[in-house]
Amino acid sequence: RGRKEEAYKALAWFRGASRPEYIEPEIRTIQKSIEESQAKSATLRDLLTPSVLKPLGVSLALMLFQQLGGINAVMFFSSTIFESAGSDLDPNVSSIIIGSVQVVFSMVTAGLVDRLGRKPLLFISDTGMAICLTALGVFFYLKEVKNDGDVPDGLGWLPLVSLILYIVSYNLGLGSLPWVMLGELIPNHLKGLAGGIGNSFNWGLAFIVTRSFADLSSALTPQGCYWLFAGICCVGSAFALLIVPETKGKSLDEINALFK
Repeated sequence: RGRKEEAYKALAWFRGASRPEYIEPEIRTIQKSIEESQAKSATLRDLLTPSVLKPLGVSLALMLFQQLGGINAVMFFSSTIFESAGSDLDPNVSSIIIGSVQVVFSMVTAGLVDRLGRKPLLFISDTGMAICLTALGVFFYLKEVKNDGDVPDGLGWLPLVSLILYIVSYNLGLGSLPWVMLGELIPNHLKGLAGGIGNSFNWGLAFIVTRSFADLSSALTPQGCYWLFAGICCVGSAFALLIVPETKGKSLDEINALFK
């Protein structure tokens, strides 16, 4: 925006530099990148070049795992899940607890993302979600198959604890990092176009998962549905570990160079 002095101060604080001139080379690199992006006009054809298509594919894949991990289905149907689980706690109170946990751990993630890095948090997030969904599926399996619809002895706490830890795991990585990665991986002049595609893709998936959740539960049984989501989360863990690049501490040019 042409506010160069403020940019110096902000980047010096972000990098922990005692004097603004220490970050002069990086400021020049950023300014050059911005000038180049402003000189270009974004087109759909630009998205098909390998150096852009690859990072866009990574970003969209993270959004795929975010939504197919079942987060919106679980959030929107949480009171129904507790009701069908036969929990002693009021389903509406349980939903409030889950929502509160989501708010708190969204803030926790903001403090961790530049300390631990993107890959570890995404891996921990997907793995934690898979474990929690598996446990929830086991509860419903024992309830319906082994106990003829009765709550398994001593396991009345399991649905609430599983869903709280599921929300914690989600917010540690998958809740926000797909959007962070989209902003970091895509070249400046294509961020707006890629962001529009990412939003449409993400919320299109959210609609599909939410709309089909009740039908999936009927067709696969609740436990089968949760185990399906858990399996997708396991694939997401492998994807985060093997495919997603680490962008912690890298400049935009260094990140773009990863895909060229």
